[in-house]
Amino acid sequence: MTKLDTVSRLYVEYGPMLASAKPEVAHSALLANVDLTPTQIASKLSEQIGRRISNREANQALEKLGLQKKIHSSRGKWQWELTEGGKQYARVYMASSTHSDWSGNQIKWSEAVIDLLKQHFLT
Repeated sequence: MTKLDTVSRLYVEYGPMLASAKPEVAHSALLANVDLTPTQIASKLSEQIGRRISNREANQALEKLGLQKKIHSSRGKWQWELTEGGKQYARVYMASSTHSDWSGNQIKWSEAVIDLLKQHFLT
C-alpha cells in the first residue's frame, strides 16, 4: 500500500488507476499467510482469551459470523464451504487423508480471523 501511495504521488496521472487497485492489494496482503486450521485457531484463541475453545466451537463461530457454511458432499457427509465474506479471510485447498480414503476441501484461515473470533467469544 505504501508503494502504491508513493507511485501515486510521483505519477499523478496514474493516481485513479492505482486507487482502484488498492482493495485488491489489501485483500492479497490479508491472505498472504493463510495457513491456520480451525484446530490451530482454537488453540490460539484459547491462549488469548484464557479459556479453552474447541475446534468445533471455532467452526461454529466462523459459521455464525457468516464466514463459512456447512454443506452436504456427494458422499452424504458434510463439509465446510467458504461464504463470500469468508473469502477475505481464507482459502480452500484440496486435501486427502493418509489414513483413509477421504479427500475433499480444507479451509485454511489467516491470522486476521482470530481478532473477529476473539470479539465473538468475549461478547
